[in-house]
Amino acid sequence: MEINIRSAIDFGYSQLYIESLPEFDQAVRMYEKLGFSLLQKPLGDSGHTSCSVWMIKELA
Repeated sequence: MEINIRSAIDFGYSQLYIESLPEFDQAVRMYEKLGFSLLQKPLGDSGHTSCSVWMIKELA
């Protein structure tokens, strides 16, 4: 995941957005440790209707 974050920064992205499921609680905790914050609702319409965990990370 750290390589993905670095690549996003190198490509000029300012944010990373993740959708997940509550059952993947270990992954969600990892994302939080990497600086992702929980959102109250999804961004846009990804089509992942079963996902109910939405997270974002601001990139430097």
